[in-house]
Amino acid sequence: MAKKMYPMGTWCTFGMAAALIANGVATFTGPNWLWDASRILIPVFGLGMLPAVLNMIPPALAGWATWVTNLAYLGLVAEAIRYLGQIEFNTTPLLFGGLGVWGITMNVLALRHGLWPRLLAWIGIASSVLLLSVLLILIVPSLDVLGRISAAIGAVGLYPVWLIWQGLRIRQEK
Repeated sequence: MAKKMYPMGTWCTFGMAAALIANGVATFTGPNWLWDASRILIPVFGLGMLPAVLNMIPPALAGWATWVTNLAYLGLVAEAIRYLGQIEFNTTPLLFGGLGVWGITMNVLALRHGLWPRLLAWIGIASSVLLLSVLLILIVPSLDVLGRISAAIGAVGLYPVWLIWQGLRIRQEK
């Protein structure tokens, strides 16, 4: 990644962390405008965060990393189209599934190859499992409590911690 891209990647990880926290708060307390704004900002910042994190993966490991990053792009773009284009379709499988699979894959690669601190990788895996747990709601609607758990623990806690830590690591790459 060109050195000029590092600040963009850093700020996008911080922005996505803030958008996730806003989304988690809006899930419990509202207001609706905060929910809507966060659902627009998550893809905007996510599209800048993904290439910065992908760049931290060595070329020898880039096969799986690139493939799952493309899945995450698909989910973020679908979410952006849904909110910016005001098109009604369920983006949950694409957004949560894409980011969940991306997070697990990237963090398992990091864990297996010592690419970033073990604690950071485990936080990433845990937050990604919470993302994927939301998909169970589509199969078993009575498990809707998983959405609230994911928002409380994942969106407000673990995932922002992972993003901020990654942003600081990306910034150190300068």
